[in-house]
Amino acid sequence: MAADHPPHTPHSINPPGNAEEAIRREFSMVERQGTREAYERFIRRHPRHALAAQAKLRLRSGKIRYGD
Repeated sequence: MAADHPPHTPHSINPPGNAEEAIRREFSMVERQGTREAYERFIRRHPRHALAAQAKLRLRSGKIRYGD
């Protein structure tokens, strides 16, 4: 019975997500922000992810905003 949670419990509000999808959504948000700080934060959070390489390229390109 403990495994049966009514629809209003926290267990059914946020089911486990796809980590790759979450990282891609985060990178999309970084792109919208377009700041050096956002790209650097993404690289620190996901240093081995393929999108970190893209973030590094964006930083090197100089086509980013400084600050918000």
